[in-house]
Amino acid sequence: MIKWLDEAIIIQIHEYAIQKFGGVGGIIHNNFGVNAPRNLFFYEGVKDLYTLAVKYAFVLSKTIHLMMVTSEQVLMQ
Repeated sequence: MIKWLDEAIIIQIHEYAIQKFGGVGGIIHNNFGVNAPRNLFFYEGVKDLYTLAVKYAFVLSKTIHLMMVTSEQVLMQ
C-alpha cells in the first residue's frame, strides 16, 4: 500500500530543512504539485515507486526554486 505525502507533511519537512540548513521559507501558492504523483498513479497507471518518487522530487524542486527566486526578487526591490 502506498502512503501519500500530504501538504502538511511536506511543509513540515521543508520547515525542518530550513531550520537545519538555512534558506528561505514560504509557499508561492497552495497547489504546489503534491498531487502530481497521485495523478500518475491513478490516471496514467504508473505503479513504479521510483517513478512516483522522482515526480515528487521534480515538482518540489521546481516549487522550492520558485519560492527562492520570488523571495530574492522581493528582497532586491
